[in-house]
Amino acid sequence: MRLRVRMFVILCCFAVGVPSAYAGDVRFPQQGYPAISFHIPDGWTARVSEGNMIVHSADGSSNFSFSIVEFDGSLDELALAAMQMVKAAPPRRYATSVSGFGGYAYYSTMTGDAGAPLNVKMIAVKVDAKHVATGTLITDAHISKTNMATAETVLDGMSVVTSP
Repeated sequence: MRLRVRMFVILCCFAVGVPSAYAGDVRFPQQGYPAISFHIPDGWTARVSEGNMIVHSADGSSNFSFSIVEFDGSLDELALAAMQMVKAAPPRRYATSVSGFGGYAYYSTMTGDAGAPLNVKMIAVKVDAKHVATGTLITDAHISKTNMATAETVLDGMSVVTSP
């Protein structure tokens, strides 16, 4: 149950809280291992919420959540639970890797609170026997090609840090 609540927060809480302006390279969490690192473009905002790093694009068309979660099930179970919590369509899955760790990219669609269509891309990789690194991107279905390219650069630039 704790995982389901956390995944709901990961995918849905993008509009809650007070974000702070941020740009540059980020390591999350700031201390300890494993961690995720990525780059935030100028003008974007970020904040920590419920153990996740939530990032918003400057124009609001892209929202991200980065996290390290303890999970001993399969990556498919994790992605399916996350998608079901937000009533997203069953995801399509493609093999991927982040920093040499194997995993999957899950693609889906959902409807936002105001009825707007949204696209979801969740990358999940198994870091060790008990940790999964996730990066989730939610975009407006009508995002411009330029903004989508920038968003993809942020997500695709995610790396996993496992030691100093």
